[in-house]
Amino acid sequence: FCRAGRTAVVTWSYDGWDACGPDVVVGFDTETRNAAPDVAAAGVARALVHGQARGGRLLFKKIDSTMRGPVAAELAAMARALPQTTILFTPANPHAGRVVREGVLLVNGVSVAESEFGRDPVNPVTESSIRGVIPEDAGGRVIALDVATDEDFTRALMACETAGGAWVAVGSGALARVLANRLGRIAQTGVNPGVRPPLA
Repeated sequence: FCRAGRTAVVTWSYDGWDACGPDVVVGFDTETRNAAPDVAAAGVARALVHGQARGGRLLFKKIDSTMRGPVAAELAAMARALPQTTILFTPANPHAGRVVREGVLLVNGVSVAESEFGRDPVNPVTESSIRGVIPEDAGGRVIALDVATDEDFTRALMACETAGGAWVAVGSGALARVLANRLGRIAQTGVNPGVRPPLA
């Protein structure tokens, strides 16, 4: 987001977050990657409540591009906290050989659970299907995307912009970069390409 022309701050504390001005993009680390699912869900929910109290807008939720960690629990927490929001979800990072085809996350052509990440000593990935980590109670609001290029990210974001309503992107740093570049054009040119991120 900083490279796209926004003032951005990364913090691990709520005090650090509160010290940021209203026009700052705050990257808040919930430190839930290695947490138990219930702990991770609570951490995400707490961050969303804090953001709502500050009048913030949730632009993006970062997850690991190989779906290590409690991704399903965090998605469920987001769906509960943002009941009117569409969640645009893909872990893909094409630049690192991680793409989603026919709903399956592949790492250099191999399903992620069969790759080295399936043998991760801390967070072994056991699910390659994107649908397999989407919570059942999300009410169809989580849109799972096949992505193999940055252009696929862009098309998905444009579809959300065109549809209107509240939405938020959840994915890898590669998706964040494309989103930030779109939002950066607003800051640099004053031309709004139609992005309507939800209140968080």
